[in-house]
Amino acid sequence: MAVLLIFSFVILTGCKSGPGITIENNNNMVYNSRISGANEIDKVIVYYFKDGFLVPVTLTAEAGGEPAKTALSNLFSFDAPKPFENMLREVRLINFDVADGLAVLDVSKEFLKGEVQLKKLQIVFTLTEFQDITGVRISVEGEPFEEDFERPELINETPSQDTAAEISTVTVYYADKDRNYLVPVTYAIKNPNLSTEEKASYALARLLEGPGPDKKLGRIFPDNVTLKNFYIRDTIAYVDVGKDLLLDLLDESHLEKIAVESVVQTLTSIEGVEKVQFLIDGKVMGSIAGHVNIGEPISRIHWINLISTE
Repeated sequence: MAVLLIFSFVILTGCKSGPGITIENNNNMVYNSRISGANEIDKVIVYYFKDGFLVPVTLTAEAGGEPAKTALSNLFSFDAPKPFENMLREVRLINFDVADGLAVLDVSKEFLKGEVQLKKLQIVFTLTEFQDITGVRISVEGEPFEEDFERPELINETPSQDTAAEISTVTVYYADKDRNYLVPVTYAIKNPNLSTEEKASYALARLLEGPGPDKKLGRIFPDNVTLKNFYIRDTIAYVDVGKDLLLDLLDESHLEKIAVESVVQTLTSIEGVEKVQFLIDGKVMGSIAGHVNIGEPISRIHWINLISTE
């Protein structure tokens, strides 16, 4: 039985080789807050492209370094780890500094060749992952490039062409077409007054229905998955699915993990939702198919799409 959720919302949807990089087997989900910028950090998030989508990728980093510089060093003058693409691989970072929340960087003229806006998005999303960076200023060999940038509200989605329209936004974390990585896609809804539960219900419905055949993304959940109940209580979102999901994911530990992470990331991206509790036919279970612990409410997973550089 397919999920059937009805909404009255109108939707606007619209080089040089780097260090050796290997995929890290990350069976234990890591729960964390946003990057604080502390020097003891041993991971950074860098934004690369995959199949035309901007994707956050977690890279391991040497503890004790400056996290923002470490993140940028993986963007400039290096190829992305497979299977991702780096638009900045031919661009050199000339200078970088942070003052009063503004990251200021000077880059080489190669920045102005090709997909300039995509390069800009990589830089802005990567740097604003850090709590102490709220804006980005870019110059090209000493010449200012456009205005200062803040983190965009939408990712991998076209914003409304009606600039006067008031909207709500939700970000759904789909899987890439190979079902190995999470890809955030933001939807704009022509209703600025949606409650937290309405936003969450809409986002969850989008996730379970899948990205559609026109997108280069993978479907995580089977067509017959049944959403039996959904509600939010004390900042915890309760997602009650039927036992048919257990059978579908029984022999696919990796798919079970990305299924859990996709729901957690999607729902906790909405203000007012801090954790997700999974239920199977109304009951708390230890796992969906024996591979990922869902016995307690799960907080947002910061270090997603983890890759190690060795």
